[in-house]
Amino acid sequence: MIRASFFALTLTALSATANAGLISLSLGDYDSGSVGPYPKPEVTIGTFNYDLAGQDIVSATLSGTYGSEIVPSSTAGFDLFGDGLLVAQCIYQDPGCWVSGDNFRPWSFDFSDFFVLSDGALEISVIQTSGSTIRLGSIELNIVTADIPVPAPLALIGLGLAGLGITRRGKTR
Repeated sequence: MIRASFFALTLTALSATANAGLISLSLGDYDSGSVGPYPKPEVTIGTFNYDLAGQDIVSATLSGTYGSEIVPSSTAGFDLFGDGLLVAQCIYQDPGCWVSGDNFRPWSFDFSDFFVLSDGALEISVIQTSGSTIRLGSIELNIVTADIPVPAPLALIGLGLAGLGITRRGKTR
Protein backbone atom coordinates (compact mmCIF):
# COMPACT_ATOMS: atom_id res chain seq x y z
CA MET A 1 0.00 0.00 0.00
CA ILE A 2 2.81 2.41 0.92
CA ARG A 3 4.68 1.60 -2.29
CA ALA A 4 1.55 2.18 -4.40
CA SER A 5 1.02 5.54 -2.71
CA PHE A 6 4.68 6.43 -3.26
CA PHE A 7 4.38 5.51 -6.96
CA ALA A 8 1.25 7.67 -7.36
CA LEU A 9 2.99 10.55 -5.56
CA THR A 10 5.98 10.22 -7.90
CA LEU A 11 3.80 10.36 -11.02
CA THR A 12 1.89 13.35 -9.67
CA ALA A 13 5.07 15.27 -8.83
CA LEU A 14 6.68 14.59 -12.21
CA SER A 15 3.65 15.49 -14.33
CA ALA A 16 3.93 19.13 -15.37
CA THR A 17 0.85 21.18 -15.98
CA ALA A 18 1.06 23.21 -19.16
CA ASN A 19 -1.33 26.12 -19.10
CA ALA A 20 -1.17 27.62 -22.57
CA GLY A 21 -1.50 31.35 -23.01
CA LEU A 22 -1.62 33.67 -26.00
CA ILE A 23 0.07 37.04 -26.31
CA SER A 24 -1.39 38.92 -29.28
CA LEU A 25 -0.15 42.42 -30.14
CA SER A 26 -0.25 44.69 -33.17
CA LEU A 27 1.36 47.78 -34.65
CA GLY A 28 -0.69 50.03 -36.95
CA ASP A 29 -0.22 50.61 -40.67
CA TYR A 30 3.10 51.99 -41.83
CA ASP A 31 3.34 54.33 -44.83
CA SER A 32 6.65 56.01 -45.55
CA GLY A 33 8.99 56.57 -48.41
CA SER A 34 11.41 58.94 -49.98
CA VAL A 35 13.50 59.53 -53.07
CA GLY A 36 16.81 57.71 -53.61
CA PRO A 37 19.51 56.77 -53.32
CA TYR A 38 18.71 53.29 -52.04
CA PRO A 39 18.97 51.46 -49.77
CA LYS A 40 17.87 54.03 -47.21
CA PRO A 41 19.07 53.92 -43.59
CA GLU A 42 17.16 51.58 -41.28
CA VAL A 43 14.08 53.14 -39.62
CA THR A 44 12.26 51.83 -36.52
CA ILE A 45 8.54 51.26 -37.12
CA GLY A 46 7.67 50.33 -33.53
CA THR A 47 8.30 47.93 -30.66
CA PHE A 48 6.19 45.11 -29.28
CA ASN A 49 6.48 44.89 -25.45
CA TYR A 50 5.18 41.86 -23.54
CA ASP A 51 5.69 39.99 -20.25
CA LEU A 52 6.86 36.36 -20.30
CA ALA A 53 7.17 35.98 -16.50
CA GLY A 54 6.82 32.29 -15.64
CA GLN A 55 6.15 31.28 -19.25
CA ASP A 56 8.04 29.39 -21.96
CA ILE A 57 7.42 30.27 -25.61
CA VAL A 58 5.86 27.36 -27.50
CA SER A 59 5.42 29.11 -30.87
CA ALA A 60 5.53 32.62 -32.29
CA THR A 61 4.44 34.22 -35.56
CA LEU A 62 4.86 37.72 -36.95
CA SER A 63 2.50 38.61 -39.82
CA GLY A 64 1.12 41.49 -41.81
CA THR A 65 0.21 42.60 -45.32
CA TYR A 66 1.87 44.24 -48.28
CA GLY A 67 -0.26 47.34 -48.82
CA SER A 68 -1.95 49.61 -46.27
CA GLU A 69 -5.32 51.34 -45.90
CA ILE A 70 -3.99 54.28 -47.95
CA VAL A 71 -2.86 52.16 -50.92
CA PRO A 72 -3.79 48.49 -50.38
CA SER A 73 -2.30 47.17 -53.62
CA SER A 74 1.35 48.22 -53.62
CA THR A 75 4.52 48.92 -51.71
CA ALA A 76 8.10 49.94 -52.41
CA GLY A 77 10.87 47.40 -52.05
CA PHE A 78 12.00 46.86 -48.45
CA ASP A 79 13.63 44.55 -45.92
CA LEU A 80 11.70 44.19 -42.64
CA PHE A 81 13.50 43.18 -39.44
CA GLY A 82 12.52 42.01 -35.96
CA ASP A 83 15.44 42.78 -33.61
CA GLY A 84 17.83 42.52 -36.58
CA LEU A 85 16.38 39.26 -37.93
CA LEU A 86 15.00 39.48 -41.49
CA VAL A 87 11.29 38.61 -41.21
CA ALA A 88 9.83 39.88 -44.52
CA GLN A 89 10.89 41.61 -47.70
CA CYS A 90 9.55 42.96 -50.95
CA ILE A 91 12.02 42.67 -53.80
CA TYR A 92 11.88 45.32 -56.52
CA GLN A 93 9.09 44.51 -59.02
CA ASP A 94 8.22 41.16 -57.39
CA PRO A 95 4.57 40.47 -58.32
CA GLY A 96 3.95 39.04 -54.84
CA CYS A 97 4.26 42.49 -53.24
CA TRP A 98 5.09 45.15 -55.82
CA VAL A 99 2.88 47.77 -57.49
CA SER A 100 -0.69 47.00 -58.61
CA GLY A 101 -1.22 43.53 -57.24
CA ASP A 102 -4.07 42.19 -55.16
CA ASN A 103 -5.05 44.22 -52.12
CA PHE A 104 -3.47 43.35 -48.79
CA ARG A 105 -1.28 40.43 -49.85
CA PRO A 106 -0.29 38.60 -46.65
CA TRP A 107 3.16 37.71 -45.38
CA SER A 108 4.14 35.84 -42.21
CA PHE A 109 7.25 34.68 -40.38
CA ASP A 110 7.30 31.72 -37.96
CA PHE A 111 10.08 31.98 -35.38
CA SER A 112 12.09 28.76 -35.07
CA ASP A 113 14.45 30.18 -32.43
CA PHE A 114 12.80 32.11 -29.60
CA PHE A 115 15.98 33.78 -28.31
CA VAL A 116 15.15 37.06 -30.06
CA LEU A 117 11.80 37.09 -28.18
CA SER A 118 13.10 36.12 -24.73
CA ASP A 119 13.72 39.68 -23.47
CA GLY A 120 10.05 40.75 -23.63
CA ALA A 121 10.48 43.20 -26.52
CA LEU A 122 10.66 42.95 -30.31
CA GLU A 123 11.71 46.04 -32.25
CA ILE A 124 10.41 46.20 -35.83
CA SER A 125 12.52 48.15 -38.34
CA VAL A 126 12.64 48.58 -42.10
CA ILE A 127 15.19 49.42 -44.80
CA GLN A 128 13.72 50.85 -48.01
CA THR A 129 15.43 49.21 -51.01
CA SER A 130 13.64 50.85 -53.97
CA GLY A 131 11.61 53.89 -54.99
CA SER A 132 8.01 54.82 -54.16
CA THR A 133 6.44 54.41 -50.70
CA ILE A 134 6.64 51.51 -48.26
CA ARG A 135 3.08 50.49 -47.46
CA LEU A 136 2.52 47.88 -44.77
CA GLY A 137 -0.75 46.93 -43.14
CA SER A 138 -0.84 46.36 -39.39
CA ILE A 139 1.87 44.01 -38.13
CA GLU A 140 0.70 41.30 -35.73
CA LEU A 141 2.79 39.37 -33.19
CA ASN A 142 1.26 36.19 -31.75
CA ILE A 143 3.16 34.23 -29.09
CA VAL A 144 1.82 30.98 -27.62
CA THR A 145 3.19 30.29 -24.13
CA ALA A 146 3.09 27.55 -21.51
CA ASP A 147 3.95 27.53 -17.79
CA ILE A 148 7.56 26.75 -16.97
CA PRO A 149 7.51 23.34 -15.22
CA VAL A 150 8.89 22.85 -11.72
CA PRO A 151 12.54 21.85 -12.06
CA ALA A 152 12.54 18.05 -12.31
CA PRO A 153 15.86 17.50 -10.49
CA LEU A 154 14.55 19.15 -7.31
CA ALA A 155 11.38 17.06 -7.48
CA LEU A 156 13.43 13.88 -7.93
CA ILE A 157 15.70 14.70 -4.97
CA GLY A 158 12.64 15.30 -2.78
CA LEU A 159 11.04 12.05 -3.91
CA GLY A 160 14.29 10.16 -3.35
CA LEU A 161 14.50 11.43 0.24
CA ALA A 162 10.83 10.57 0.81
CA GLY A 163 11.47 7.09 -0.60
CA LEU A 164 14.41 6.59 1.75
CA GLY A 165 12.27 7.63 4.69
CA ILE A 166 9.50 5.20 3.72
CA THR A 167 12.00 2.37 3.16
CA ARG A 168 13.68 2.93 6.57
CA ARG A 169 10.30 3.14 8.27
CA GLY A 170 9.26 -0.19 6.72
CA LYS A 171 12.49 -1.91 7.90
CA THR A 172 12.09 -0.78 11.53
CA ARG A 173 8.65 -2.46 11.81
